[in-house]
Amino acid sequence: MRKKIFISVIPIICIALLYGGRHVFLNHFYDDSYITYRFVQNFVANKGLVFNQGEYANSASAFTYTMLLAFFYDIGITNIELTSIVVSLLSVSGIAILLYFSIKKLTNSNLLAYFFSLMIPLHGLISGWALSGMETLFFSFLVLAFIYQYLFQKKNDAFLLITTLVLILLIRTEGIILLGVWGLSELYSVFIERKKSILQLVSKSLVYFVILASFYYFQAMYYGSLTTNAFEFKQIATYYQPNPFYIMLVWGGTSLILSLLAAYSLLIKRNAKTLFIGVYVAISFLALFIGPYSDGARYSVHLLPLVSILASVGFKRFIDSNNLKFIFITLLLITAQTIFSTFFVRHYVLAHRKGQECRREIGKYLSINLSENDYVLAGDIGMISYSAPNVKFIDLGGLTSSDVLTQYQNKQTIDKIILKKRPKLLADTFYNNDNRLSHPILENEVEFIRGMHTYTELPFKDTFDDIEFKCDDGSRTYAVVNLKDIYN
Repeated sequence: MRKKIFISVIPIICIALLYGGRHVFLNHFYDDSYITYRFVQNFVANKGLVFNQGEYANSASAFTYTMLLAFFYDIGITNIELTSIVVSLLSVSGIAILLYFSIKKLTNSNLLAYFFSLMIPLHGLISGWALSGMETLFFSFLVLAFIYQYLFQKKNDAFLLITTLVLILLIRTEGIILLGVWGLSELYSVFIERKKSILQLVSKSLVYFVILASFYYFQAMYYGSLTTNAFEFKQIATYYQPNPFYIMLVWGGTSLILSLLAAYSLLIKRNAKTLFIGVYVAISFLALFIGPYSDGARYSVHLLPLVSILASVGFKRFIDSNNLKFIFITLLLITAQTIFSTFFVRHYVLAHRKGQECRREIGKYLSINLSENDYVLAGDIGMISYSAPNVKFIDLGGLTSSDVLTQYQNKQTIDKIILKKRPKLLADTFYNNDNRLSHPILENEVEFIRGMHTYTELPFKDTFDDIEFKCDDGSRTYAVVNLKDIYN
């Protein structure tokens, strides 16, 4: 019991020391988390699982996570920002504990189990995303919890396994990869090893099929689409096109030694456990390479604990060989990359703090000065909209506005939507050039959507001087601009 407490508490204490201070913990650096928070607000207020009341856009993609936050909000814990941080920090603790016992059972080495269970939670990919407010670490914990229960427990609890995998499938689309690898493993156990019955496999598969079919049927009926707006937008936005080099750069700079040790481990020890994890990690990385770009390699975070489990096997081989010099150098390099990643991400988080404070102030301004029937045009749709819960937004990115997304998919501007809904204000991020605001998208001819050069052809340039409110973070200006002139 003391061991579990020690392993779970140390990472939280270290993260608290790294990011201590209310202005960091409650001003998340990742703006998208506030889209989920706004869905939570509207759902608990009986306005529907929507971003704008009456508009059905499938934007809260992490369904399990959204429902978890909504549960706490509904029972009176209304500080969603703090709740999400607590969930993430508890997930870090869970990851640390499961890492310890997984590595201990795989290598029978207390030293390696302690080292990785205390080192990996402090890695920038985990410690940094602990303050994002996103579902990233909750998803990572669920994936590790399923793999630990499935591979490292002598006696599986069928109900717990099914429940965990269902939660994974409903939180992210790529949960289907874990389901597929599980299916391959079960088929091997049934037809090759003859350890399990075909009836068990069919019954479990049927449960997953029914739940997934029901979930996607609900999405199709409720939102009119099987996939999320974010996924569809990323298929047409040039910014989100596949970028395998970026993934390799992030992992090479922060986890190269771990990755090499993991590959070595698969060469020297291929058993049911290492093969399952290796196949899952390989397919997941392949999906990342051909899938949309992700900020900060967010969609690969859940793979770090699994790579470290594999790496421990190769590391154990070197320990057994008593090559002290090599052991010391390897420990040093892993520690150095971890520290680098931790402080690199910390710098990134702190650099975005002021910007989030500005967005919150803009949202408060909108909330005070607009009615619930007024529309605001915005590209930074997270914190601003969360701080103005009764104001409706037209999302320049189409993430929360299905009509905008449809226009982009048809290679059309959103001018007719603007002229129909007549947003009163533009609340967004600007560059400040020679004391004049310029919008990085509305004034740029760069192809942001494949086949399109602008989001709109309306004369926004003439309106950027009509500023009602602005806040500067040192590199960018966040402003509220009156749009009345474009309707003249």
